[in-house]
Amino acid sequence: MLEKIINFKLKGFLKKRARWIVKFLNSKFDINTSQKNQLVSLHILWQRIYNFEKMYPVNCLKIQNTYIYPFLRNYLWIRMTMLSNKGIDVDSPYILQGGGESKIPYRIRQAIKKRLNAVEIEELQENKVDILFFTHISSGENLTVGGKIYQRLTDPFVEEFSKTVTVKKIGIVKSSDIDLTPDDFHHPYIPLIYPYIFKRGYAEELPFSWDFLDVLKKTTGLKFTKDSLKIFFDWEFFIKDWYKELLLKLKPKLVVCHHLQWNAPLFVAAQELGIKTADIQDGELIGGVNPTYNGWYKIMPREGYESLPNYFFMRSEKDCRHIEKEFTGLKHKAVLLGNPYLYIQKRFISGFIKNKYNNMFKKYNKIVVFLLAMDLPDIFKDIVANSNEDVLFILRHHPNPVKKFSINDFFIPHNNLLIGDDFDNCVIGELFNVCDCAISSGSAASKEFVQWKDNVASFVFNKVTSKHYQMEIDEGNLIFINDCNEFYEHLKKGTLSLSFEETKINTQKAIQQFITEELKG
Repeated sequence: MLEKIINFKLKGFLKKRARWIVKFLNSKFDINTSQKNQLVSLHILWQRIYNFEKMYPVNCLKIQNTYIYPFLRNYLWIRMTMLSNKGIDVDSPYILQGGGESKIPYRIRQAIKKRLNAVEIEELQENKVDILFFTHISSGENLTVGGKIYQRLTDPFVEEFSKTVTVKKIGIVKSSDIDLTPDDFHHPYIPLIYPYIFKRGYAEELPFSWDFLDVLKKTTGLKFTKDSLKIFFDWEFFIKDWYKELLLKLKPKLVVCHHLQWNAPLFVAAQELGIKTADIQDGELIGGVNPTYNGWYKIMPREGYESLPNYFFMRSEKDCRHIEKEFTGLKHKAVLLGNPYLYIQKRFISGFIKNKYNNMFKKYNKIVVFLLAMDLPDIFKDIVANSNEDVLFILRHHPNPVKKFSINDFFIPHNNLLIGDDFDNCVIGELFNVCDCAISSGSAASKEFVQWKDNVASFVFNKVTSKHYQMEIDEGNLIFINDCNEFYEHLKKGTLSLSFEETKINTQKAIQQFITEELKG
């Protein structure tokens, strides 16, 4: 048995060493070692969207006198994002809105409705509401607290708006694999299911030439056919009319959702009925990179796009300035409401992490949390591999990780790295409470860490995604590092992030002002 244990440990050690040798040979010498194919950089793929916009007058594309390029832009965004993250191009016309026979087969439709207590629009009670929130049932915003799910983006605003006006929360059943019922949530949603019968023919109204298809394929590198795009536009506009039927029944004054790239049909339906729409900010806007919040000013018509929200609920004045720069159309406006979840989550702090790992934490002088995006950057591996035994590292995955990593992905000289569900699933404030440093490629949590408590050091390292943080870096709120050596130099010096001087935003007061000024009547 002892021999088996020794051999097992030796294999693990040699596996880690082999990875570092391969990396060294690739970086220092012209040696072609056999490694897995590298996925194309997401930033390179996103740039192809901008290339198409340079090559074609996108605002000549219309259906029912509605600009359809934002629909297409969202389609390009999700396909390229999945291509970068998973290495496959998912060209389904239902990829954004869900539904369809492949997602909700007719043979199990009634079983799904029964399991989730979902209803059709005609089965929905006709109760007027002031504000209608639309949420993704299975979402990266879901956080399990006290045995139920709290939606960290939506629910704080549900709570704040409900102090003054009536609100409802809608969840669309978009696939058969959803297993979260309304009762699983702190703030239950009303489950609605798409109709089975699918009306076609919207794309036949296209008043433009299909010559853009050749330009689209050439600039993006993705596969498209005239028929596949017709199905995509037909489904998006069919869902738009379905939303319109829903809104006519509930008659809200405002529709609120998050992640605008998924909600073009909802925005158009609301604006056709004179109902205002709003998008809740999630994370940093990543200036100049992510097409979700960038590049719009180059193509925006004077009046704006029907398929984008009227209001952008922003966390800071800097974010508001970014929206004003990008979304120049008359329909669009930034509204400063702050980040209520940052403070609301304090009521969910249980002390679980501190209590469970306290004996281990006491052994270390510094505790560092790695805040992952989708991949595992080399700088994280380098920092651990070159660490001292008095520093402990905790890895926290992205809420929607493409892949989960393990200690086998690192060379760990001092057994000083923690990875696991405890750290992924806890309220992030629990990690903030025990950590001295945070490192990310540009996560919004890097800024939140400094706002959470004083005497901490928050590091960012990615030159592209850190562009949006340039002001915070210049003012010393965040610390930019190029490599692990710079990190350890700052650790040795005891460098700390400077506290933010911006005034804390009173979200409730800002909401009251917004209702008075924008939702009169």
